[in-house]
Amino acid sequence: MTRRFTDKDTYDFIINTLNKHGINEDIISIASRMDIDLARIFYEKILCVKQTATLSNNIDVITKTLLGIYGNYIATCYYKNLGYDVKNEYGVYQNGTLITRADIAFFNHDGELNFCEVKAASQIIDNIRNYNSKDEEKYNGKYYYDMDKDILKYKEIGSKLIKQVSKLIKTGKNVTVVIFDGCFMDDIIKDKLNKMGANIFKLAVNINDLEDQIYDMVFKVTEGLKSDDTFKNILGDK
Repeated sequence: MTRRFTDKDTYDFIINTLNKHGINEDIISIASRMDIDLARIFYEKILCVKQTATLSNNIDVITKTLLGIYGNYIATCYYKNLGYDVKNEYGVYQNGTLITRADIAFFNHDGELNFCEVKAASQIIDNIRNYNSKDEEKYNGKYYYDMDKDILKYKEIGSKLIKQVSKLIKTGKNVTVVIFDGCFMDDIIKDKLNKMGANIFKLAVNINDLEDQIYDMVFKVTEGLKSDDTFKNILGDK
């Protein structure tokens, strides 16, 4: 059980504010299984922050964090709707040793164990020269944008994906990489996944629209947290 980091009233206030603006218990539960404490994140990065610039940057950081959580949630719902008993953050063992955790695991209708690695990203690349410059259009001044940092981030996503899939494939189970509509995956990544024997499946949910929706939710949660007079007094008007 996660150790409470603040008093119960403040904790409940944060959770209720998240729920009010669409970050429901299912999302909070999946985040917890991913070892992400959303209440703590909003407390530390929103409630306890005074500087406007820092707050704006933190909203972007939380948006990215929630994007991954919502990605797993949407993929989980998809496979549940197909009738599968889905497990999240499923422990994968070899010779009795935990080697990794699969985002999603389920037995298909033939009784075969399937692993899914979910990537809620607008790009997944191997070579930095394959960066899709159209990606920067989505920012439109709403998000702080550092193109060089973004390029390296998408390359790192690709590198981590290949490493994770290689671990899952070694188990001999069926492995699927789940991405979203609007995600650009370069041919190098696709070829590596195909050679390993992994499937690539694209969900019909646009990743850029999803990120915008999450940003709006985080912004509204921020307004709700920072505008409450009671907690302004408790936190010293932070």
